[in-house]
Amino acid sequence: MNAGVLPGRRRSLAKASLLGCASASEILPLARPSRSRSVSSIPGTQSSTSFTRDTRGSCLCAEMESNRSCQLQVRLDSKSPEAPHGARAMGRLRRCRRSLADARAAENAAATDKCDQLRLDTGRVAQPTRVPMLSLTLDPSRSKADHEKVFQEAARELARRERILQRDRDQLAQERAQLVCERDQLIHQKSEIADERDQLIRERDELAHIQRERDQLVSKLQRSRRSTESVPRPLPYWIDKDMSAVAQKFVWPEGREALHAMLHRTAIHSCCAGRDGTFEIGSVRSVHVWWVENPILWAQYCNKATEMAARSATQKSKCTPLDPPVAGQLAEADLPARLQHQALNKSLNEAFLWHGSSKERVDMIAEAGFDERVSNLGGMLGGGLYFAEDSCKSGQYSQKSIASSRSHWFILSRVLLGKPHYSKMPMPDIRRAPDSCDSVVYTPADDSGLGHHREFVIYDRFQAYPEFIIEARTA
Repeated sequence: MNAGVLPGRRRSLAKASLLGCASASEILPLARPSRSRSVSSIPGTQSSTSFTRDTRGSCLCAEMESNRSCQLQVRLDSKSPEAPHGARAMGRLRRCRRSLADARAAENAAATDKCDQLRLDTGRVAQPTRVPMLSLTLDPSRSKADHEKVFQEAARELARRERILQRDRDQLAQERAQLVCERDQLIHQKSEIADERDQLIRERDELAHIQRERDQLVSKLQRSRRSTESVPRPLPYWIDKDMSAVAQKFVWPEGREALHAMLHRTAIHSCCAGRDGTFEIGSVRSVHVWWVENPILWAQYCNKATEMAARSATQKSKCTPLDPPVAGQLAEADLPARLQHQALNKSLNEAFLWHGSSKERVDMIAEAGFDERVSNLGGMLGGGLYFAEDSCKSGQYSQKSIASSRSHWFILSRVLLGKPHYSKMPMPDIRRAPDSCDSVVYTPADDSGLGHHREFVIYDRFQAYPEFIIEARTA
């Protein structure tokens, strides 16, 4: 009977081993048994064989030691009267165990390679599915059909676990594909960021170049503006705007009435007599007026004004206004625009002042300008150029011509008084204003016997420009 049963049982065990080993060869790596087998054929004793599967290794991670552990235990009861049947079953189980061990070794190596590659590719550790321990017990006292049923249940359990692990592998494969896609996207984004950075660097360099060009243009513009400002410009009413033209004088018929009234308003005495002559304002019947366009003298005058302003800025000192101001008497609201005080530089105490002389000297001054070098050093305020705000005072020096018109000649000049030095006493034998001043303003005392008019003296010919020539006719 045993001989007839053994072939069938061998086939059942082979079938179970094929089912179990085929599944285990892919998903359940097994190790060599950790415990030795003991067999006893003595009646009355128990023969048993047990082996376990160690999950320690390099499959996925250290956590799989407990998650994927499985133990297979087979106990054969040697007390059964069918002891030879148990021995044959043990032989078949030994062959199944060897097949499972070989499958486990192959699967362990393949899983280790896949896990290492996955770690390198994604930098992540897969989380395995926890598989409970599988326990299989064979009772020699039971029939072959019961044993085959046990093996079939074990095979189905192994197949189920294989599906679970296959699902885990598919999920890990999807995650790996997703991570690879994300990695490619990050690489692409990194490339785009590098391109944008390079573009920003190029734009920054272009902006820096544009800024340098702008600074250069601004510097050139400022230099050009300074050079333009340093070049004197002609007065707005000049006919010839060419600053390289020769000196000319033009008749100003519109200014006759204004200058005639101006002569009368600024004459504080009807008859003003002095050691140099006598002037009666009531004897003036009419006036003729010319304006002078002398580019050379005007440029010298403008440059002198620039020099005085620069010196005041360097010394951080301002010119104090004249007290009383000259412009308040000469520049009235009813005067032409070219004679009003708005056309004067108040910061340098610029003023319109009278200067009287002969016709010949007036023409010479209009041509070559004033010259303090030929002035009398023994004058009351030294060797300078004398001006007055009262027309009657200047009329004393305006010699009558011997022509039939019997005219007095005046020059209405622009004068830069700058920083004035006030004096009530004569100051002869000087060639420059004291205390680093630009002019001397003489104001006689009430009881002074040296005149009754305020006089203004400058010691630099470039501080005066002969702008208007007036002929006061007395006949």
